[in-house]
Amino acid sequence: MSYAIYSFLIKVEEFDELLADMSQSEAIDEIKTAATEEFHSYLEAYGDDNNWSDPLKIVLKDGRTFILDESLGKELSAHERLSLLTPDASRWNRAIRFALDCCVLDMDALKTNAMFPDKDAIAALDAMSDSEVIAALHREMPARIAGLYRDLEPPDPDNHDTFEGYKRRKVVMQYECLRSARIPPFSTQILSPYDYRAFDLAYGPALEPNAILTADIHT
Repeated sequence: MSYAIYSFLIKVEEFDELLADMSQSEAIDEIKTAATEEFHSYLEAYGDDNNWSDPLKIVLKDGRTFILDESLGKELSAHERLSLLTPDASRWNRAIRFALDCCVLDMDALKTNAMFPDKDAIAALDAMSDSEVIAALHREMPARIAGLYRDLEPPDPDNHDTFEGYKRRKVVMQYECLRSARIPPFSTQILSPYDYRAFDLAYGPALEPNAILTADIHT
């Protein structure tokens, strides 16, 4: 059992459009409510009683950021909290990269030395651009997955549901989630928190995601 941070692409009303009809604080509350309702709907459909959760923050596509977890807000100065309401596109890019790093770590991709030959695997990951990480995953993961099956003994009908089998299925599923994502690493195939760490909840006709919600979920 552990806690991990998950990321969700979502669609919320445009902040500037809300500001035309209400105050800034009301607009922020409107987005917070809509985003957390989307998250809790996901957890209700795909989680279980063990999945205690704590929504952390929302990053809009223009970089404006709204803190959901009060303990995070208390760590920021008044100036820092105010600066989060100023557009900064780099925050959106960092939120995507954070989700990507979480998925790479969760797939144990850091254990593939061909992908990260540096002894300090975390430093090697940090030194790579998003496109370099994704290219390396597509280059190395198929070979790694093939290796998981190459030397298997014939299945034992009396012991068919093994932990090793579960790990093989999970890494294949995680790689397919990332491979098929329209915005990597956010999977359009919605699974449980036990299976993957980033989901595209705005996937559908005429839906264009404009926010990322991060949450701490117990598994």
